[in-house]
Amino acid sequence: MIFPLISILILIISLFLILFSNWKSASRISLISILLSFVLFIPSYTEVNQSFSMLLFSFGNFSIHISIYLGMINLIFAYIILLIGIFVNIYSIEYIDKVSQHKRYFATLTLFEISILLFSISGNLFTMFIGWEYLSLTSYMLIGFYETKEANKSARLVGSVIFISDILFIAGLAIFYLSLSTSNISYIINNFNVKNQAMSVALLLILAASLIKSAQFPFEEWLIHAMQAPTPISAYLHSATLVKAGTFVILLLAPLINAYGFSNVLVYIAIITLFFASISALFNFHIKKITAYSTISEMSLIFLAIGLGNLYAAEFLFIAQAFYKVLLFFIIGILYKANDTEDIRNIYGIKSSKMLYASVLIGIFSATGLVPLSTYYFDVLLDNNISSTILILLLAIEFLTYLYFMRLLNFIKRPSKLDLFNFSKIGKIMKMPTYLFTIFNIILLPILFYYYRNRFVSIQNISYIIDALIGLAFAALAFIIYRNIKYGNEDEDYITTKSINYLYNLFGSLLYDLSIGISIINDFVETYAYSLSSKILYTSERYKFISIEKALIVVFGIFIIVVVSLIY
Repeated sequence: MIFPLISILILIISLFLILFSNWKSASRISLISILLSFVLFIPSYTEVNQSFSMLLFSFGNFSIHISIYLGMINLIFAYIILLIGIFVNIYSIEYIDKVSQHKRYFATLTLFEISILLFSISGNLFTMFIGWEYLSLTSYMLIGFYETKEANKSARLVGSVIFISDILFIAGLAIFYLSLSTSNISYIINNFNVKNQAMSVALLLILAASLIKSAQFPFEEWLIHAMQAPTPISAYLHSATLVKAGTFVILLLAPLINAYGFSNVLVYIAIITLFFASISALFNFHIKKITAYSTISEMSLIFLAIGLGNLYAAEFLFIAQAFYKVLLFFIIGILYKANDTEDIRNIYGIKSSKMLYASVLIGIFSATGLVPLSTYYFDVLLDNNISSTILILLLAIEFLTYLYFMRLLNFIKRPSKLDLFNFSKIGKIMKMPTYLFTIFNIILLPILFYYYRNRFVSIQNISYIIDALIGLAFAALAFIIYRNIKYGNEDEDYITTKSINYLYNLFGSLLYDLSIGISIINDFVETYAYSLSSKILYTSERYKFISIEKALIVVFGIFIIVVVSLIY
């Protein structure tokens, strides 16, 4: 178990070096440390299914251990975290162009990496909670990184919602510990036959915490507010860190969720979230927010696969999504730098760069599931042996996904008469990771297919053909709808087309009204969550805001005292 420990130690040492270095050295130290960490973590595959535990402190019969465990899914997740972290570091060097921000940015990014790496290889719920908590804190810091009024407001709102998931997680952790006298994840999973009310409540609490963390209904809108973060952070957050945290927990606890009959909860919430996120994406003009809604949908698809008992499909998308989501956000960063806007109505001319346009197409069609790109194989795995009702719902969602991505593509590929797309602004440091991830998304297909080959063997050839044809038909229909698009002024909230004009307007206006209703529901939920947590975070006029870090430390301390009191 030496390799994971060394990898984490290198990142911790680099964090202190960054804090005591100058701004010029900060990015270099951060990049070198994540590279070393990845290289030294590679041999960890020789330690699969091994564990390491260290006593943190004990008090009577109560003890807390830092525990690390390398199951196969833990190992895969850690590799993804470190590999993507390398390219996020490289991309950030040029993206964060203010030298005064470098030291703070790379220090926070390194702490972010430490948190998610520790979380991914945790052997017990206490260790996982430490990673989970620091993940929340660093996310809060990175969302509010630019320190504008809007960024600070968004960071507080996101922090408030995530704060609820943190409390639910630690409550579930405490109940598991009191019921089984351990928080070891493997032991909890292997003893799910010991059914009692306390364990049901504990599992339900952790399930709720994970759904909130992965932006599921009715808390999905917090991820949209998180788009105030710098784009490289958005790339990391959506592919391998914050949003994936809840999904990872539910993947680990899937046998327990199944045994206790909570699978249907996952299915229902996933379908509701899929529908709401797809509708919201169809009527948004902010490129990062549209992509964020697609992330919410992807997390819902993973939850749906888990709920249906198809863990192989869930794992497949868990891995594949990381690579194409990073690519999409890297492209968004380039488009923003070249156009000085994130509004798709004012982004033009990506066709002026053939490489960038190819990257856009690979990213978008990987996300939609066009044959032969990655999500197509997830569709094949998931569509095999599911009920006709769920299949119809999934087809409707798939069509909506093609619609909002083709809508986005139609906007940004328009030629610019004023030559507003200034691609010369973008340096090689931002281009290189983008083009490499374009290649990764192509190379990843045979690797994933080989890894899950035993699951594909049982699928009939006709299933591949049908899924491919459906995807091509949806892509063609979406293209036809948006081909001769006629956009109104910027105040119009839905679009009109020359083709199928009346039908589309009717459909579009109905969906738009529905999306307004969804926004009202989400605003109500998040405003209530924000005001509730504000009562904890705000104390007096003199000290209006206590940092979320301090508030959570206090809550954690109180909870430990309560647990100890119950034990004795």
